[in-house]
Amino acid sequence: MIQIIYNKNKIFIVLFTMIIVFCIYKSICLNPEVKIYDSKIDGPTILFINGTHGNEKAPVFAMDDFFKTHRPTIGKAIIIDNVNYCGFLANTRNLPSFITNTNINREYDDVKQNDINDIITKYIHDVDYVFDFHEGVEYQYLDFNRLGNSVSTDMNIIDTKNITNLLNERYDVVPWVSYIKPVEKLIKGTLFKYCMLNNINYTLFESSREVDVTLRIQQNNTILNYIFNKYLK
Repeated sequence: MIQIIYNKNKIFIVLFTMIIVFCIYKSICLNPEVKIYDSKIDGPTILFINGTHGNEKAPVFAMDDFFKTHRPTIGKAIIIDNVNYCGFLANTRNLPSFITNTNINREYDDVKQNDINDIITKYIHDVDYVFDFHEGVEYQYLDFNRLGNSVSTDMNIIDTKNITNLLNERYDVVPWVSYIKPVEKLIKGTLFKYCMLNNINYTLFESSREVDVTLRIQQNNTILNYIFNKYLK
């Protein structure tokens, strides 16, 4: 009898511990910070996203530093910051493999959508522009199948071309390219495809991890300055 009670207590402790661990994991790993800076003056609502892939760090550093000193004087800025926080800590592209190994940017559909994607899609339907910051490998200029140093959109063609030109004027490295993507070429489950299918104005930035992180931060800062000065100042 005592042995049965002991075994039941062990099972209870294990289950209780698992529940606590899951709740901590969900709170830390599936709950990205959302920062909202509202000028209270009419203007566009801009959504900034960074850190979807945990090993793409330069946009996270750049955006964190930029908004320490910049606040909108018109419109509203919403920042979904360091989306994949646990991947950031583990330096992994996906949510850490010992948990789920989920690629967040393949989950924007009705079948797979998880807590993080739910948070992001909750905001994107009520904004004027979505600016999504990533980092690619190698360079699209040299290999069409790569995304490094590229600006891509479906709707926001003027900003895409202006930012590409600005980056190429300012930085003497492998050129940035602009890419207007048709929906049939997009990967299923990406935020880009989700926005296109839902008629949401989306732009994707991909600095290249082939260059030094300091330079990538500067490039991302240049992009942020352009967006801020055009829409929020």
